[in-house]
Amino acid sequence: ATFSVNNESVYDESYRKVGKMNFADFATSFDIKDSGQTDVVRQELLEGVDDDREIKMDCISSMSYGKDSFFKAHKDTPRDQTMFSSPVFVFPSPHEGGEFVLRENEHEWAVDFAKSISESSQQLCVSYVSSYSDVEHEVRMVTFGL
Repeated sequence: ATFSVNNESVYDESYRKVGKMNFADFATSFDIKDSGQTDVVRQELLEGVDDDREIKMDCISSMSYGKDSFFKAHKDTPRDQTMFSSPVFVFPSPHEGGEFVLRENEHEWAVDFAKSISESSQQLCVSYVSSYSDVEHEVRMVTFGL
């Protein structure tokens, strides 16, 4: 899949190796409005700063990380002036690797979606993480699965 660099679409599998599906091209019962993510973003990212700000979430595309897929460390390119957050949803699929790593200043957080999905008591557990768009993040290499 391509990614943006200086407002240009770039295809470079040495930097990002992942498949992409546009939401308009496939059917899913996942509804971002019913996911509760808007409330989580408001409580965790906007609390005390801009509590009343309108939040609009769009599912534009779905990235498919299979074996040997990854995305090196980067910061998101805002799609417009109102974009402030980049939510990531991970649908239940057995896999290994592919940790989602966030970095800001001297801090680093790694989210192991494979572990949370395998340890979930709910069969269809959708995992997610959301951060400000200017937080560096990466997806480490997926070593097994989809």
